[in-house]
Amino acid sequence: MSKLKYLTMLLLIYSSTILSQARKSEQSNTDYLIELMKDKEIEHIYIVGVNKYFQYNKEWLDDIIIDGDFITFKNIKEDKIHSWDISNTTFIERYRDVIKIRLSVSVGE
Repeated sequence: MSKLKYLTMLLLIYSSTILSQARKSEQSNTDYLIELMKDKEIEHIYIVGVNKYFQYNKEWLDDIIIDGDFITFKNIKEDKIHSWDISNTTFIERYRDVIKIRLSVSVGE
């Protein structure tokens, strides 16, 4: 495949992903996340901090609570709960069945 065709294909894929995730300027992070999750089958959500990342699969996504700037994941089988303040995010994006939330702060210790 020629370099021009390859670059054109990459540009089309990238622009369609970006344009499909157009966000209203007044929309909060949680409202935008709810919009990305609505009527779509999400398999994974990644929370990425400056120093760590967490991956949430279907077991965690069965019982999500979004309240204000907080998103809470529950894993009933492992009896664990994780809660995140997503008010300070660099970006939130969705690609197919994956949502990635990039935090602008360190997480944990």
